[in-house]
Amino acid sequence: MGQNNIWRWMVISLIGIATLVLVVGVVLGFRPGDPRLIGRSSRPAFRIFEGFAYAGQDLPSTFKAPHVNRFLPTRLTAQPLPAHFVQGHDYFFHHPLPADDGMRMAQEVLAPRLRAEGFTLTETVNGIFFRGFATLDFKGGDGITTFAIQFKRDGCTGIIGYGNDSGIRSNPWPVIRHTWDPADYILTVEGSCNL
Repeated sequence: MGQNNIWRWMVISLIGIATLVLVVGVVLGFRPGDPRLIGRSSRPAFRIFEGFAYAGQDLPSTFKAPHVNRFLPTRLTAQPLPAHFVQGHDYFFHHPLPADDGMRMAQEVLAPRLRAEGFTLTETVNGIFFRGFATLDFKGGDGITTFAIQFKRDGCTGIIGYGNDSGIRSNPWPVIRHTWDPADYILTVEGSCNL
């Protein structure tokens, strides 16, 4: 009889621990995202990407991106901006919701900020190259508008591109999906860019 009591208490304890872990996971997964965003500074990159979060450099564009955890309900991990942006690398930024349409962000936020920093926009209508609207079977939406902003100043040229981030779009945790625009804003530079 004593042996059965021990097994019963072990099973009850294991069920209790599993329930506690599940409850904590659900509570953490549904809490507000509370993103750490880039604030205004004397550095041009801070003014251009104010209100965005820097996610990292050369991130894979798949659901395996290290800044988005699919298995744990952790918040997207914002990184400090690098001291310098160098050519040959892609720098990934995210914007919290509501971000509306990517083209609105290009026309009303990024393009005016680049112009205010003395950059000339070099491509098509107002410097924004509309790449198209991809209608795919995205979870949580029916498609995504993509764009690229080409800019230059002195010996610096660069592009800010916008594209789908499947790690955010298909993330099972609301703390990610309901906090972030499911897209990447990707900065690439060439030449001497003192951002």
